[in-house]
Amino acid sequence: MTITISKRRTSSPTPSLTRKRGAILHRRASLAQDRRSARRRIPAQTIERARLAHPRQHAPLSADLQTVTGEPLRSCAAIFLKGLADDDALELWRAFGASGARDSLLPLFQRADNHPLLIQALASEVARDRRAPGDFDAWRRAHPDFDPFSLPLVQVKSHVLEFALHGLDDKAQQVLRTIAAFRMPASYDTLAALLIGNKKKQCRNEHELDEVLTELEDRGLVGWDKRANRYDLHPLVRGVVWSGLGHDARRGVYTSLHAHFEAVPMIDDYLKVNSLEDLTPAIELYNTLIGLGRYDDAVRFFSRAIGGRHALSS
Repeated sequence: MTITISKRRTSSPTPSLTRKRGAILHRRASLAQDRRSARRRIPAQTIERARLAHPRQHAPLSADLQTVTGEPLRSCAAIFLKGLADDDALELWRAFGASGARDSLLPLFQRADNHPLLIQALASEVARDRRAPGDFDAWRRAHPDFDPFSLPLVQVKSHVLEFALHGLDDKAQQVLRTIAAFRMPASYDTLAALLIGNKKKQCRNEHELDEVLTELEDRGLVGWDKRANRYDLHPLVRGVVWSGLGHDARRGVYTSLHAHFEAVPMIDDYLKVNSLEDLTPAIELYNTLIGLGRYDDAVRFFSRAIGGRHALSS
């Protein structure tokens, strides 16, 4: 291996620096080799069109998409999707029943990268305001603490989403927290078993649960996969919801999930597992053990039920 040193450098690289450079090059070479057979190549024409259409979105590639010398592999590029166009963002906002002047709305949208989820969630909150439904100016006067322009960019999206959650009642908040605790998308049957029942549960019947899920979906806070009949949260929503819970509240949610999944029949032979769905109860139970801090129990369960010993030794 040859390392080129600039002529202006007065000293030779230290052994530790040489080892570090060697490790980086070795990692790039290994990653490139490991993924070469599985990588799907993108036609060069497609890459060129993407670069011309999104000149600011083209970003440096990760090591596994680079050659040993650090050059991008042919026909590989990273393109990050941007937010909505301004006109589309305004149209989405108004489609959910919220009003407001273009000059006051666009700076807000742009501050949040014109993120469609945030626009939908906030518009739904404004549209449901009891004092002035849909009137953004009135809503903003009633919420003087709403000020995404005074925050660092990394905090803007969570700040907007926190205010978008303010209008949820306790029942909807609890359903949202329950879904946030799942490791995988939650099936309707599982949610019904967890949330419908006696006075200690959030919903008295399926009609109430349906109303809550419909509101959460309309607000853009919950995604519903109708084909699989499963519910999931966007990572941004999950992060804001879960970070707003204290230790006792998180433990309560995990305890409820643990009691449910502990009673669910599971496949006791990992060789009989044919799909990820077969492992869903085991994965969720394992996740609750981690959430409850029962790490030794989690290790034993993983080895017994998910085939951890076999997976680790193979």
